[in-house]
Amino acid sequence: MRRLLILGVLSSGCLLPESPRRYAVWERSTEGAQVLADCAEVDAWVSKSGKEGVGVTLELRGRSTAPCVVTIASAKLRVGADEVAAKALPEPPTLRLGQRVHAYLAFSFDGDRAWNAGLEGALILGAPQTTVTFPLRQTMPKREDCEPR
Repeated sequence: MRRLLILGVLSSGCLLPESPRRYAVWERSTEGAQVLADCAEVDAWVSKSGKEGVGVTLELRGRSTAPCVVTIASAKLRVGADEVAAKALPEPPTLRLGQRVHAYLAFSFDGDRAWNAGLEGALILGAPQTTVTFPLRQTMPKREDCEPR
């Protein structure tokens, strides 16, 4: 009995640790930048995803040698049939060819409800001349395989 107890204690260090808990995350379902104005393009990615909403990072890039003021007049996140406005809009930067500026948009909504309902979404950016849409989907990250010690 004593041997069994000692073996049990010694072998407990060989057990695999519990893998980290996984949470659903939002991500772009397409890639690539889109033209937001004659003189600028925009790319976007989900940089924060959680139960109470998402954060999206925008990268604005200048496409003209002349100074270009890039205005984002509206930013909405469509989740299923609902639309949520960004908490704040970025200040309009002035860009030239090759210049890049990053901006952050925060959107609040019930992320758990969206996951449980299997909803997809889209980021919709409005500018004075055009509107661009980036399709979004929810995914569950894959579990990492256990590494031997």
